[in-house]
Amino acid sequence: MRQSVQLTLAAMLLLSPLFAKDKSFPEVSRVVPMTELDAVFIKEVASGAHPDIAIECKEGTTLPIGFLHNWGLFSLKCMPNLTITVEMPCYLRCVGKKAYMSQDLISWEKADRFFSGKCDADVKIDETGVLVETRLVPRSQGDADEFGY
Repeated sequence: MRQSVQLTLAAMLLLSPLFAKDKSFPEVSRVVPMTELDAVFIKEVASGAHPDIAIECKEGTTLPIGFLHNWGLFSLKCMPNLTITVEMPCYLRCVGKKAYMSQDLISWEKADRFFSGKCDADVKIDETGVLVETRLVPRSQGDADEFGY
């Protein structure tokens, strides 16, 4: 009995890669530069309506962004001084309700995998106000942030 269980487990270990669940994506039929997006198209892509379209983010591209957020007790308004700059070329797409990123249009990973790490923050105060500067630092093995993640 024990030998048959061991053989079954060994067979499962050997054969499991053959039956592993693999995320398949529609082939990319069109690549759209992020500088050519409009509000309607962004909403369509974000809702998963165009899983075959990839958004191209070219290195050095800078976009001005207006950002408004209200938490009830505090609100945040960043207009018109917020900009997003692409530091490394990449591609974005939404399949279903999930966002994916690629650097080669071939292998696609969940977008959050590109932004994993620990947030390192620095706060400075001068005559113009408060400057909060953050950067993403890769986690070392066994490193946990202040929330225990």
